[in-house]
Amino acid sequence: MTVLIVDDEANIRKFAAANLTRRGYRVIEAGDAEEGLERLRHGTAGDVAEVLLLDIKLPGMSGWNLLEAIAGDPDVPQNIPVVIMTASVTDASISTAAYPNVVEVLVKPVSTDQLLRAVQNAFTRVTN
Repeated sequence: MTVLIVDDEANIRKFAAANLTRRGYRVIEAGDAEEGLERLRHGTAGDVAEVLLLDIKLPGMSGWNLLEAIAGDPDVPQNIPVVIMTASVTDASISTAAYPNVVEVLVKPVSTDQLLRAVQNAFTRVTN
């Protein structure tokens, strides 16, 4: 079970990666949306992301723009479940109806329990 974490804050990536790795997940990290898109297209060392943990406020391309790019990219799996993490209450309240792969929206700071529950819910969606 592989999770791609796309967040420009290294401490958030480290927090999520450490907690997920300890529970048996494989983790791929990206510091911006462009790098995340490349990792979705090509994987890392043969590892293909099965769940995307995505920040919305990113330098350059935003998380919303990344979701739109995924939807139009034939080289990216179209059914990848997405868990959004955002510090913005405004972004958290935006309707995700246009993004059917969004499983959950978490508002930072995120607790370990919230993170693990959301990722597990996303993986449940993959296996069903």
